[in-house]
Amino acid sequence: MKLDTVAYGLFQQFQQKQYEMQQKSMQGQDFTDDEVKSLQELGDKMRDIQPIQNLMAKEQGLSQMMDELNKIISQPIIDVYQGK
Repeated sequence: MKLDTVAYGLFQQFQQKQYEMQQKSMQGQDFTDDEVKSLQELGDKMRDIQPIQNLMAKEQGLSQMMDELNKIISQPIIDVYQGK
């Protein structure tokens, strides 16, 4: 994706805005309508770019795999607490 300067630039902007909003959320601050709208517009632009779509699909696959691993790791602990 770094080879596509437009895609990479949009992705970096999105990450920065997302980080800023996470920081506000952690500080108990509300988002302005403009901040939400800006992030949504950036997300809409990103959906149309193939390298970003590819990255999102890979991230989703990784997230699903991590969820499965977490279940596998957690199940023996759950079984112990439930007396199985």
